[in-house]
Amino acid sequence: MSCVGWRSAAGVLLAIAGAAAQGTAGHSGAVNHIEGQVSLEGKPLAAGLLEGIAAVAGQTLSTEQGKAEVLLTPGAFLRLGDQTAIKMSTDSATDTRLELLHGAALVEVVQLGAGRLEILDGQVRTTIQSAGVYEFHASQPVVAVIVGKARVQSNDHAVELGKGSELTWSGEAAGKESKLARASLAADPLYAWSRQRAEANAEASVNTAQALVGTDPANWHGAGWYWDPFYGDWAFLPASYTLSGPFGEEYFSARFYWEYAAAEPHTHGYFEAAR
Repeated sequence: MSCVGWRSAAGVLLAIAGAAAQGTAGHSGAVNHIEGQVSLEGKPLAAGLLEGIAAVAGQTLSTEQGKAEVLLTPGAFLRLGDQTAIKMSTDSATDTRLELLHGAALVEVVQLGAGRLEILDGQVRTTIQSAGVYEFHASQPVVAVIVGKARVQSNDHAVELGKGSELTWSGEAAGKESKLARASLAADPLYAWSRQRAEANAEASVNTAQALVGTDPANWHGAGWYWDPFYGDWAFLPASYTLSGPFGEEYFSARFYWEYAAAEPHTHGYFEAAR
């Protein structure tokens, strides 16, 4: 790589480290990525200008012909399909609740913390209980647990849903549980886009972890969201050394790189740039 390339990469490292040193942290409701037409409280958002943009409690995020990714509790991503709207009920890192107003949404939980993560769809309340992938459709309404575990409640009727199951409602009647038709996922554009985003999120995590230890490991403040200007996204860094996400992606904490990768000769691109 040329000297100019090294200086550019080193600048990215310093920007990430600077954000970490200043305690920059994402939080529930932060808009992480958009494609197409997306609005917050009726005001259009522009891709690439999302740092600091968040749907706080009481605000509505909506898509037209577009998609959006939103941070929930640390390690959990909300993804919205076309013609979808959600309203944040709370935006606390330990108590995140939102309402699906219309359309389809998918939640990927790489790591579930001690806080509450809850999605309301009409009278149906879903509490996510483990890492996994969960999809919601407001028009049916349907809750699908592709991977994971959730408690679904409507009025005084509650159901525990596990991997590969879904629940469908009709009016005020109790939900009907059935086996998830996994073949239908192949034709699900929101699921396919979420797989792509999961890979991008994992890459951002690795890049950010490398950048932090490539400058100063003290920049790592534990598990949570860290801004990565190279990707223009918030990156999730887990507390454990490595962590497999539900789509099969791999996350690495800064501790992993400091204790293992940094002990090896500095042949990794970002480590070389930091030198």
